[in-house]
Amino acid sequence: MAFPQFSRLPAELRIQIWNDSLPDKLGRPIYPWREGCWHWIYPNSDREDVMPELEFGCKLLDNVRLEVPQFFVSCEARMVVTKWVQRQGLRIMFDRERQSLAIVRGFDSNHDTLYVSSDDWVHFTLEPHDRIEELDQFIRIPTPAVKHIALPEELLANSAGLFHDLFDHFRHIQTVFVVKDVPSELEPDQRPGELQDWWELQRTSGEILSWDFEQHEFTPPENDNNIDDQLLYGLIKRASIGMRRERPDGLPPSFEVCPVVAVRR
Repeated sequence: MAFPQFSRLPAELRIQIWNDSLPDKLGRPIYPWREGCWHWIYPNSDREDVMPELEFGCKLLDNVRLEVPQFFVSCEARMVVTKWVQRQGLRIMFDRERQSLAIVRGFDSNHDTLYVSSDDWVHFTLEPHDRIEELDQFIRIPTPAVKHIALPEELLANSAGLFHDLFDHFRHIQTVFVVKDVPSELEPDQRPGELQDWWELQRTSGEILSWDFEQHEFTPPENDNNIDDQLLYGLIKRASIGMRRERPDGLPPSFEVCPVVAVRR
């Protein structure tokens, strides 16, 4: 509801109201995978034996867009929002799709989650191999820094040995989020252009299942009577066929599978 007398309030009070209308803490968005993030790095060296590197560039993932309507209300509100953007580690850039400014966030490999749809999975696993074939010489492939990945539940149901393919290159993965009932807006043909909508993952009541590095298998769920937990356990047992997840060098020995749903912010 409009407040016609708002402009007559003292400036300090108006600014406080604008600040109070902004969230103190943001959740972590998911970033859809897209083709083209694997790229060549050529070291600056005159030595002929220096190998090029095929690197997964996390910064090449599309930014996600956060809707902050206060930004467009007035110059005063925009000033407050701009300072909030800086505190939150966000950026302001031009959105060519909407032909206006947008508040965006780039991928943080330590905390954020890469999302791969069922339709994209084959391309996701094959892209580095296709790029390798471009050069007829030895190359280096640094392990991507991605630590968290989200996959549709239906993908696990249809892909035996999925984790073996995942860890072929993405060896630092610590968390696999299994997304139930993926919204149609997250399908590749439904996504917007170069800026993606802000979607977050929300825990369900299901149990988190952990990999036992000594037994080389997932620990069964504690509740034998929970149908959803037993279903997830069956899916990840099938997905882990042929996988031997070793303790990652320089990282905590952690690998978990967590059931979630995707919600739009």
